[in-house]
This record gives sequence, structure tokens and C-alpha cells, in this order.
Amino acid sequence: YNTDGPDAVSISSNQTELEKEGIRLAQASYFLDAFKDTALERNVDIGNDICITDFLPALQIIEDGEEPCPASGLTSIDIHTQGKKFEHGEDSHHFVAWLLEECRQTCTHKWSGTNQHPSHNHSQVGNVITAFVHFVYLYSHKSVVLANIQSKSLFPLSVFLLLMRHAGTAVDSKHVIFDLMSHAVEG
Repeated sequence: YNTDGPDAVSISSNQTELEKEGIRLAQASYFLDAFKDTALERNVDIGNDICITDFLPALQIIEDGEEPCPASGLTSIDIHTQGKKFEHGEDSHHFVAWLLEECRQTCTHKWSGTNQHPSHNHSQVGNVITAFVHFVYLYSHKSVVLANIQSKSLFPLSVFLLLMRHAGTAVDSKHVIFDLMSHAVEG
């Protein structure tokens, strides 16, 4: 989220949105495990080409006189004027919230949008993702719809090309799903 400029969100709002993102990723991981278990029980081969990104919620504690990480786009003045404090016993410190994910390729594959859900009949991964989205809707008793699904390849392009050269055939890379959006009956 943009914490600087005209479209800025507050430090507090950023923390709230990162918490929601973590919850969505954890729920998607739960649903994907259930999807894989159901496919296995029913003898349906869905491959092993998709996963949900691993993530770690983190707080950067800002000691007095220190600056937040430059990637935050914040200054110590921002932290002291609009930031919350982390209370730990007698100590209290300002902090910046982060959602840490592993590094991946920059090339993103977009499977669906906020309100667009195209079919991917010519891609097994696309078909599995479409089936997964429908599964989530039914498994959640029609209370959750996943949207804005995008993935990145787990292999860096150089490793992918090296594997293809040595294998002599095409090598599939695992698609890591990240930054999901969900629509729920209860908001």
C-alpha cells in the first residue's frame, strides 16, 4: 500500500490491510489443502503446480533516533506523528508493519480480475485454478469467492531455462498464488 503521496493510507490503515491480506492468504492455503485432499480422495489428478505464497507478518521496531526502512517510504517524523506504539512491559516503541514474502520473478500471470473470471481451457494450470475457485465457493457453503488471482513462477527465469536445457523437455514451474482478493457474504 502507498504510505506516501496523495493516495497515501495511514500507517494504521496499512497495518490493518496487511493483517487482512495475511488472513486471506492463510484462508486460501487452508482451502487449497482441502481442495488437494478432496481431489486425492476422488482420484482426480490436479497435479502439483500451484501453491499459496508463504508469508510472515512482521513489525519493524523503530528505536528513538532511528529511521524506518527506506522501503516503507516513511520518515521518523511520519512515525512519531501518525504511528502507533508497540507496548512491551515498561518499554514502548513505534513500529512499521510488514507482510514478508519470498522473492519471485517479476513476470506475473493474471488468472482472473476483480469481476472478470475468464476460462483457461488451453492451460492445465488455468483449469486447476478455475476448479479451485469453484471448490472454494462450494466448500465455504457459498460464502467466499476468490478473485483477482495472480501467480508468479517459483523458478527464476535463468534457472527455468537451465533446467529446460538439461532436461531436454519443457519443465513446469510451480505457480505461487499471491495478493488474492476475496468477496464474502459477511464482508
